[in-house]
Amino acid sequence: MCIFTFPAFLEVALGCPFETGVRSCPRGSDLVGEAALCLDQVPESSSSPTSGFSPRLLFVIFLFSAFALLGCSQDGEPSPGILRLVAQPAPGDFESTVVLDNLGELPEDPHRFPASFDANHFNQLILVGQGDADILLLGWESRGRRQPEFLKISLGESSKTKEGSGTEEVSLDLSAESFWTGQLEALFLGAAGGEFSVHRVEVRADGSKTRRISLDGVSMPTLPGSRRLEFQIPRHTDGVFETSLGLLPTYERKRGPSRFRATLHSSQKDGGQKDGGQKHGSQKEDVWVDEVVPLNQASRDPRWLSIRKNVSAPDGGTLVLQVAGIDEEVGEGDSPRGGGTTWGNPRLVPHRPVPGPDVILVVIDTLRADRLGSYGNPDGLTPHLDRAVQHSLLLTDLHAPAPWTLPSIASILTGLNPSVHGAGQGDSRHIPANLSRDFLTLPEILADAGFYTLGFYNNQFLTPPFGLDQGFDHYEYVFAPDDEIVERALKKLEEAQEQRVFLFLHLFGPHAPYEPPEEACQRVSARLQPEQIANWGCDGERFPDLPPKAKWSWLEALYDGEVAHTDSVVGHFLRELHRLRGHRERVLVVTSDHGEDFFERQDQLATRGYQIDSDHGHHFYRELEQVPGLIQLPGQEPGTIDAPTTLTDLFATILDAVNLELPPQQGQSLLSDRFSSGRLQRRVLTSGPLRYGPARQAIERAHWKLVHRRRTDLELYHLASDPREVENQSLRQPEIVEALLNLEEEEMANARALRQQLLGTGRVKAVGYLRWRQIKKLRSLGYLQ
Repeated sequence: MCIFTFPAFLEVALGCPFETGVRSCPRGSDLVGEAALCLDQVPESSSSPTSGFSPRLLFVIFLFSAFALLGCSQDGEPSPGILRLVAQPAPGDFESTVVLDNLGELPEDPHRFPASFDANHFNQLILVGQGDADILLLGWESRGRRQPEFLKISLGESSKTKEGSGTEEVSLDLSAESFWTGQLEALFLGAAGGEFSVHRVEVRADGSKTRRISLDGVSMPTLPGSRRLEFQIPRHTDGVFETSLGLLPTYERKRGPSRFRATLHSSQKDGGQKDGGQKHGSQKEDVWVDEVVPLNQASRDPRWLSIRKNVSAPDGGTLVLQVAGIDEEVGEGDSPRGGGTTWGNPRLVPHRPVPGPDVILVVIDTLRADRLGSYGNPDGLTPHLDRAVQHSLLLTDLHAPAPWTLPSIASILTGLNPSVHGAGQGDSRHIPANLSRDFLTLPEILADAGFYTLGFYNNQFLTPPFGLDQGFDHYEYVFAPDDEIVERALKKLEEAQEQRVFLFLHLFGPHAPYEPPEEACQRVSARLQPEQIANWGCDGERFPDLPPKAKWSWLEALYDGEVAHTDSVVGHFLRELHRLRGHRERVLVVTSDHGEDFFERQDQLATRGYQIDSDHGHHFYRELEQVPGLIQLPGQEPGTIDAPTTLTDLFATILDAVNLELPPQQGQSLLSDRFSSGRLQRRVLTSGPLRYGPARQAIERAHWKLVHRRRTDLELYHLASDPREVENQSLRQPEIVEALLNLEEEEMANARALRQQLLGTGRVKAVGYLRWRQIKKLRSLGYLQ
């Protein structure tokens, strides 16, 4: 018998055939606070892929069928795989939606609106209203105390209500908020930068088994809301029990200690006692975890405490997770003491290694393709990456779908263009839109296939409020140099020796400000610009004002120093990766999210009305749009793909490489013979959105590229004869312009149809939010004004 689940899709559990019936994970109102042990099986073989453009429902049905057939062995025992503990929602007696009506016009100083609900059960806030405010302020109260800081919700220019246009409906996902827990007594709402009248506020439960909570920069699935959780363990299970104990920030000044206990309850036979021919059985209890944690400092230092322990369950049984105050009785009720503790991502990992290759995705922020020797750079900046290229497929014409981080990374993780996923919409005066949690992501798919999904990054736009943490078992913001990011990732990889891993490693070194270590500054920057180092030193800033022209070449040299140092960090990572996981094959992808601008075309930008005081995010020219890309596959011969490709293709390529089915998406697998045969030279590529300046769009087909602003300010370039994109041919080639505009309209219509297919027809729009410290950080990087 085996039990497994697909929480990202149907939020139900399916039992494998066993004897004459089907057993499923416990569910229902009579199982308050209980949960089921479910298995994400990794079958020995996998199904053959079908069309990547089938509807999501068909994809889910396919997965159900494939896993039902392949997830169990002939004798009913589970195939080797990772056991993933997935909690059932604690039903309780609560409505699925809490509604506050007729709140009226919001004041600038947030007003208190009474509302009683348990935040553990609700994570989506829908706000319906109208006005011209730039920012809404949101807070909440528990036990008479408000959480320390208001969230800043950006409505954006597109959300401002014009006369006669009716109301706006915006959705805010609060699942990652660590303070959003326990019994809440009121909401606080205010408006800034204009007026806003609220007609209705809805707080909704989405029915998810787990919630993602972020503590001290680490986001993971959690099991909040219950003191007691029960999981069924299959027989003959030996492995490592992993979990984290979550110390959530609390509203109380003093907190006593809490006790976390994980105990395995199994039956054992008594020697000689019989009744009617049957032996009596008794219960055996094995203690896996028994930790007393002081919580009086949790509000000042919320964090995760990691637990890893070798365990054995030869007879199976029931795993019981309990948490309570040291002076409380453990019961079946709601969260202890208002929800100040939680179990984080409990997992039982068998000692049997999970078969199949790892997936390693390395994204180097702001790395221009022309800095790599394999792309023709003569300065020797990237010897380690160039060495890796010798064993890889090199993508010689790889395009970023947007010239800045948030929309580009969202495209990598969803296989969708920004026109579909919508992440990053909005100008630099507003917090950009986040990635809706209704989109299916690469880590979600890989997690459901048995991968242990890890993410390490250093960029505010990748934090949980922007929605890119979906599907990660461990997603960590490391506000430190690349060396430290790599060490954190390697430590996690070392702990996961027997697991099949997906690692998303995001390195930030080449991004402004340019501050290469002294060694890289002297070895590279000073070598390239020897007369400049005495004047400017080894750090360079571009914000808040445009630097003097005399400093431009030195800033570029500092950037090259950063690139060289990041290359050495990548070299160290690849060596350690081989040492730690040389026993396992891997799919390795190394790329960037966008390039960088070094004042190459200031006059051209000024003449055409672009914002000139930016490093990236403000135009679609090649220095920002073209990025490097290399792919290593088990048994793959090195080579090049010269056809136009896009970061959106990496989603399909990775899933193809590990033989997993494609959901609806817009990329194409680069493992297809079509790319090596050159039959995709007339492929259509679109770009957007910009972060700075007036909104523009770009479309490219064959050797023609068109950039425009609502069919005005036309720029048409012939890339074969004018690769630097300086000779505007829009007046000489009106037929080409019109053809590209019509083609773009078709592409946008297809994008709208796909977005509607994936999200439905509702008018609700996902919006982003930040705290003040995050806003200050993004302002310092030039991302917000």
